[in-house]
Formats: sequence, structure tokens, C-alpha cells
Amino acid sequence: GDAPHEAMMRTNESACARSGDGEFLSLFLGVIDPEAQRLDFVDAGHGLWLLAEAGAPARRVACEGGHLLGIQEDAQYITESAPFPPGSRVLAFSDGLVEQPDPRGEQFGFDRAIGVLTGTSTPADDVAALSAALREHAETDRYADDLTVASIRLNDR
Repeated sequence: GDAPHEAMMRTNESACARSGDGEFLSLFLGVIDPEAQRLDFVDAGHGLWLLAEAGAPARRVACEGGHLLGIQEDAQYITESAPFPPGSRVLAFSDGLVEQPDPRGEQFGFDRAIGVLTGTSTPADDVAALSAALREHAETDRYADDLTVASIRLNDR
């Protein structure tokens, strides 16, 4: 029941108490409010997410963001919001998606990810299309880093 920024501050305090020097984590926390048709979120140094509003292409969302977790115990976070009408999707992923190089060293990148998502409209399609495009880009299924992709859609009522 707490606001996202309050939950993030408590999570940061816990991470600080348990992390050593040089240990930290990034986190995106999003809460979908279907009644208000809004996504409330805190981006704690993650930056690896996209918003695809119903009928619109996926895009990065300009946000203030916040500190990485586990570094500064009294770090402050703010809850930000974006419109999230029915049919919208939020996609979060690990850096292994956008930073995966091809054999020549070119990274997959955000622009390529956004381009892949132009032809998708469901979470299952998002994950399948990004996974296939990454495999084609890398020319292998053995990636340089972990790969996690999550897509959540607010269904029409």
C-alpha cells in the first residue's frame, strides 16, 4: 500500500545494510493503476525499460530516475507517472539485451529494440520478437551477459 518511492527507499535501506563496498543494484519498480489508467514508477538507476501505449510505438520515457540501490542509505526517490490506458505495455529488461554485441562489436541497442517492437502487440510477441532479433543480431544463442525480458499489458475491460 505504500507509494513506489517509499517502497524503493525501504528497499535501498535494506540493500545498504546487506551490501559491501562496490556492491549495488539497479531496479525499476512500476505500479499499474487501471482505474486511473496510469503507470506510477521509480527508476533506481535501471533505465532499461520501454513504454508502449495502446496503438503507439514503444518508446523510452524521460524520467528523473534515482540512485542505484545499496550505495547511499539516505538516498531519496520520487514516484513519477506516465499515462497507461488499456492496451498499453511496459517492458523491462536486463542490460544483456541492449548491450549484446554482434560479431563486429556493435551493440543491439535501444533503437533496434524499439524497431523490433513496432510489429508486436502482446507481451508474448514482445518477448519472442526481442529474443529472436537478439539471437539473429548476436549470430549465436550464447550471449555476453544474462538476458531477461518482461512485458506486461493492461488488458481492455
